[in-house]
Amino acid sequence: MANSEMRRNWPLLLVAFILVFFSFGIPTFSMPWMYPAAMEEFGWSREQVNYLSTSKFLTGAVMAVVMGALVDAIGARWITIGAAAVGGLGMFMLKFADNLPVYYFAGFLIGISAGGVMACMKVIVARVFEFNAAVAVGIVLSATSVAGVIMPQIWPPMIEWVGWRNTSAILGLGVFIFALPAWAVFLFSHKRLAEAVSTPNLVPRKEGMWAHFVRLQNDRNFWMIVIPVFLVSAVDQALMHNYVTFLREDRGLDWRAISWGGSLLALLGVVSKIGAGVIYDRFSIRGIVAFYFLLAISIWLALPVAGMATLLLFIVIRGLAHGAMIVDVPALTKHYFGPERFGLTMGILTLFVNLGFAVGPPLMGRMADLTGSYESGMMLYGFVALVAGLILMPVKPRYWARAKDKTTVEHANS
Repeated sequence: MANSEMRRNWPLLLVAFILVFFSFGIPTFSMPWMYPAAMEEFGWSREQVNYLSTSKFLTGAVMAVVMGALVDAIGARWITIGAAAVGGLGMFMLKFADNLPVYYFAGFLIGISAGGVMACMKVIVARVFEFNAAVAVGIVLSATSVAGVIMPQIWPPMIEWVGWRNTSAILGLGVFIFALPAWAVFLFSHKRLAEAVSTPNLVPRKEGMWAHFVRLQNDRNFWMIVIPVFLVSAVDQALMHNYVTFLREDRGLDWRAISWGGSLLALLGVVSKIGAGVIYDRFSIRGIVAFYFLLAISIWLALPVAGMATLLLFIVIRGLAHGAMIVDVPALTKHYFGPERFGLTMGILTLFVNLGFAVGPPLMGRMADLTGSYESGMMLYGFVALVAGLILMPVKPRYWARAKDKTTVEHANS
C-alpha cells in the first residue's frame, strides 16, 4: 500500500518539485550570491543586504497562515498560479533595485510567492500521502537543494557577464517558462490528482482562524514545538544567507572553492531531505531532535575552516543538517496535531519558521558588522540550535502512524 501510494501519486510529486524549485529554491539560493555583489556595487552593509531575506520571510510568515487557511477553504489550484507568478515578478524586479526600498519591495513580492507556493505544496502533498507523508514532502522540498546545487555554478559567471540584477531578472523568467506551464499540464492531464489539489479540506470547521490558534496554544506542547521551530529556522537561514560572505571575507576563500562547496552542500541537502523524511516517518519527533543537535554541530564546524579539508568537513555536516530542517514542520503537524484543519495548522507553524528566517540572517550580519567577523555569531547560534533540541525533546507524537501500524493497515487493505 505504501509503495503503491508513491507510484500512484508521482505526477503530484513531479509538478510540486518543479514549482518549489522555481518559486522557492532559486530565490532562496540566489540571495547569498546577491549580497556581496550588492555590497560592492552600492556600499550597503552586511546587515542591510540581509534585510532582503527579512522582507521575503516576514511576508512569507503572513502568507503561510493566510494561504494555509485558503487552501483548506478553496483548494490550491488558483492560489498556486497567483503565488508563483508574483514570485517571478519579484525576481525580475531586482533588475531595477538600485536603491534599498526597491530592493526590499522585490523581497516582499518573492515572500508572497514563497509563502503561497510552499503552503500549497506542503499541505496538498502531506494530505494526499498517508503512509509516506514525510518522505513525499522531503522529495518535493529537495527541489530547494537542487536549486542550491545549481545556483553556485550559475551566479559567479553570470555576475561577471551581465551583473547580479540582470541575473536575477533572467532567473525569474523560469516561473513563466517552466513552472506555470507544468502546473497547467498537470491539472489537465491528471484529473484524479487535480481534483484532490482543487478540493477544499472537508473537515468540519467549528471555529475561526484565531479561535483555532487559541485552542492550539492552550496545549503546553504547542509552545514546546513552535519555539524550537523558530530558533532552528533562525539559525539555519542565518548561516545559509551569510556563509558566502563568511567564507569570502572572514576565511579568504576564492569564488571557485566557495561555489563548489555551496553546490556540494546543496547536493547533500537533497539526500538529507529525503533521508530525513524516512527518519521522521520512522522515529517521528526523536528524529527531528537528533537533526536539531546536528545543526548545532554544523554551525560550530564553520569556525575552524581554514582550507579545503576543514571546508569539506563543514560542508558535509552542514548539508546533512540543513536538508533536514525544512521537512520538520510537515512531520510535526501530521504527527502531533493531526488532520483537523491541517492547512491552517501547518500555516501557523510555518509562520514561526518564517519569523525565524526573517530574524536570523540580519542579526548575524549585524553581529559581524559590530565585531568585524562572524565568529561570535557562529558560537552563539550553535548554542541556540542546541537549546531548541532540548526544548523539543520531551514532546511525544499523538497521530504518528508507526511502521508496524502501516504493516497492519496494508495487510487489512490487501
